[in-house]
Amino acid sequence: MKTDGYTIIENKANQNPYPDEDHRVFDNVDDKGENGISQVYYVTVEAKKPPVVVQDTQKATVTYVVEGTNTVLHTDELTGKSGEVINYTTTTKLEDLKVLGYELVSDGFTTATDKNFDNNTTVDQNFKVTVKAKIITVKPFDPKNPNDPNTPKPGQPIDPNNPKGPKWTKELIDKLETTKHVTRTISYVDENDHKVTSDITDKVTFTRELQVNVVTREIVNSNVAWTSNDTTFDEVVSPVVQGYVLKANQDTQGGLVAADGSKVVETTGLTEISKDETIKVVYVKLGSWIPKVPEGATPVPSITYPNDPTDPTKPGTDKPRVPHIPGFIPVDPEGQPLKPVDPNDPTKGYEVPPVPTDPSKDTPIYYVTDKQKAITNFVDNNGKVVSDPVVDQGDSGSKFTKSGEVENKIRELVQRGYVVISNDYPSADTDRVFDNDKDKDQIFNVKVTPLIVPTDPNSPDKPQVPTDPTKPVGPNNPLKPVTPSTPEPGKPVFPEDPNSPVWPESVKDLVTETTATRTITYVDQTEKK
Repeated sequence: MKTDGYTIIENKANQNPYPDEDHRVFDNVDDKGENGISQVYYVTVEAKKPPVVVQDTQKATVTYVVEGTNTVLHTDELTGKSGEVINYTTTTKLEDLKVLGYELVSDGFTTATDKNFDNNTTVDQNFKVTVKAKIITVKPFDPKNPNDPNTPKPGQPIDPNNPKGPKWTKELIDKLETTKHVTRTISYVDENDHKVTSDITDKVTFTRELQVNVVTREIVNSNVAWTSNDTTFDEVVSPVVQGYVLKANQDTQGGLVAADGSKVVETTGLTEISKDETIKVVYVKLGSWIPKVPEGATPVPSITYPNDPTDPTKPGTDKPRVPHIPGFIPVDPEGQPLKPVDPNDPTKGYEVPPVPTDPSKDTPIYYVTDKQKAITNFVDNNGKVVSDPVVDQGDSGSKFTKSGEVENKIRELVQRGYVVISNDYPSADTDRVFDNDKDKDQIFNVKVTPLIVPTDPNSPDKPQVPTDPTKPVGPNNPLKPVTPSTPEPGKPVFPEDPNSPVWPESVKDLVTETTATRTITYVDQTEKK
């Protein structure tokens, strides 16, 4: 007998209880009772109650571990009844770990398909959340450049995407070596190590990226290779420095500098461990033309030797002028007068002397008084020069200095057989003075003629000569008879005359007498005497 959902309480006999299984058959009575039913049985039932299930307490754990290690950072233990939903989220703990510098790898709880407590009391449920330390890449930066945007700042987050995360410290930043410079500095100095022009620098930069563990604040690998697009210090040609010239025979500093200082050679194959180069190229100050004027004259400023416009090893070739000072003439250190720019107009100035071999040496230019000239010429009647002129120089108003030379020159001509026929040279010492006309020389002429000795018909053996052959014949210098000597080279023609000329060497060939002989021979027709 089915009693779905109900429980039999009793079969009451007085109500014709429902028979047991062996007596459940239809009878043969045809008499139908009330409601047309012939057999009626009564069973007392009540509704069934569901079974009472007793729920067990279950445990679950959520463990936070570091990827690739056995390190457990945190474990949350959870309890609840079998079948209940586990009321938990990993969000809060993951935020805490992010502040420490971790990032999520996998979340075994959040991604679980069943987040209810199970019915197994013997084994706890375990969910694993895996994290790892955040690794950030540090781009190259120059700590010496405060404006470098890549430079970390103390107090800033190491991970820019994690503002609450670990912060940069000065100690950590100082360990980051991402940029190295190899520098060449060329200084141009004088012999006293003073700079004569601006330095020239060249810089080769090597860089690398480094990685930092945000959690440990350590560099992941400090042996990352360095790279650079340039590994060469280029050749540098020494500049032209106004007022200076390169010193000869430079210190080549290990072959970096040309011997004449004209350039600094290139350096190739640089690496991040190459040493900086500090090079000095030495210049010497160009000398000057230094005019030295007489006391009282207006000073003339010195003139520095010119620079060659393209070659710093030598001075230029420009020829500046030194001014004209009336009454004076500029001369070089050897006393040679400077060349006037315009020979016809000295007021246009004078060309300077050449620059000396050592261009650092000064060249003095002396202004000396413009000398006057007195020139004494020695000529014969036809104007032919018979002896070199005597040139005397001196300041205006000063006395002649070569009067004695003029007199000696006359005596020399007399001894050579000449006699003076006219002489413009002043006889009085007071007249032997330089004039004030610098544009016109004083010219004096001494005319001579070969001595032809006249004779007195009454005394043919007594030729007559001027009393003083150095002077023209006249009332104050009459002729006088003399007895000539036998011609002999070097011997005075007139022994009694101290001013007598001497016989020349050619007199030894002199023929003053010749003999002619006649021979008469008397012969016959056959030429026999």
